[in-house]
Amino acid sequence: MRAICFKGGSMEVEGNPDHIKATAYFSRILSDARVPGMQDVNVIAIAHIVDSAIAFIPALDKHFALRAFLGKPSSMQENASGFLSAAVPKREHALNKEEFKKNPSAIFAEVLPEIDRAIDPQKRPRLILLDIGGYFAPLRADATRQLAELRDAVDALGYRLVGIIEDTENGHKRYERALAATSSEETLGFNVYSVARSPLKKPENHLVGVAVTFSIEAILRQSNIVLQSRRAGVIGFGPIGRSVAHSLRGRGIPVTICELDSIRLAQAAAQGFRVYDFRRQFEEFATTANLLVSATGAGASGDRGERPISEKTIGALRPGTFVASVTSADDEIDIQSLIAADYSPTPLRYNGDIAKWRQSSPRGTNGHEFYLMLGGNAVNFKHEGVIGPAIQLLQGEIAACLVKALEPAESVRYVLELNHEDRTRVADMWLDQYLTDSAWS
Repeated sequence: MRAICFKGGSMEVEGNPDHIKATAYFSRILSDARVPGMQDVNVIAIAHIVDSAIAFIPALDKHFALRAFLGKPSSMQENASGFLSAAVPKREHALNKEEFKKNPSAIFAEVLPEIDRAIDPQKRPRLILLDIGGYFAPLRADATRQLAELRDAVDALGYRLVGIIEDTENGHKRYERALAATSSEETLGFNVYSVARSPLKKPENHLVGVAVTFSIEAILRQSNIVLQSRRAGVIGFGPIGRSVAHSLRGRGIPVTICELDSIRLAQAAAQGFRVYDFRRQFEEFATTANLLVSATGAGASGDRGERPISEKTIGALRPGTFVASVTSADDEIDIQSLIAADYSPTPLRYNGDIAKWRQSSPRGTNGHEFYLMLGGNAVNFKHEGVIGPAIQLLQGEIAACLVKALEPAESVRYVLELNHEDRTRVADMWLDQYLTDSAWS
């Protein structure tokens, strides 16, 4: 495929026709908005540094004042990082998850230019945060002023926080919790928008399931294991878990489902899966599988969010079970509790993507063991995550949410979404852009 050059940031960089098409699509969504002063609006973004970011991040830089994009360490692709470093120079920052959770507002002082803090509050430069996974709303015991403190940290630097846009279901739950905990006497002055439950995300959810299955198979093959030799168990039958289950079954292996929610259990059973209630039947479920895929997002639910893989459940797994996750390890696996239960990891010499976790045992006995893929992080990011135009469909809605966040804030204590009309406009632009390609028509 012949390389094409396009402008991204302050210099020309090489792209390809798919990136050119995505750039035109994003520009159309953002240019049609015709919001005065939009290019002066500051943006800080959490991002997957993969192929789908190659057009999206420069588009943000072109239409807004992109101050920083922070790459999630579990989804950092070298080629995409190098491309973006050239396209949007000096804006990429490493995301240290543990440090960021302790003080998510620290990044503001680091990347926002110093300005006159005595300026009229309504005339202050505006700031929008793009999030993937609720990083700006980390779980904590007292969440009553969590979002207000985030706003105050921005205000202290002379800026005005006008909106947060969230991409994922886990992040959506975190913001729901933080908003619900906010005092009714507190006026935040900004809204939180989410695309996590949008119908435009459904194609991505399907492709995530396909990508997870692809990556699991590829990682197993490195160890000379055939996917069809496995019996799979999927924990969680939400949008991603459902897609993973169907994708695995489509590859010809038996799949069982373990869930907390009775409605989802019924849905899974109606779709032909054998189902187990997580609270009462996990041990029985665990004996049915030698490949477990955890897709619950439990870590996003606060004190109620007990991870499905922990010292309480790990002993039920068949010895030698392979375990994979569809999201960050801290949302699915309680690593610290496993360590406290005397489990320790040893990377396989012949396959660095898998570690054997073994429990210490008295001399002369064999300790329980299982195999964890990619340290418990999302397996699909081993192979670029999800690729293709369906990702741009959702990114288009994120771009539309950026514009929506510039409207006067509503005084609500819940996460907002775009309405049907706005989503239809995004879908129409996507169809117009991508159905001109015969491969999609």
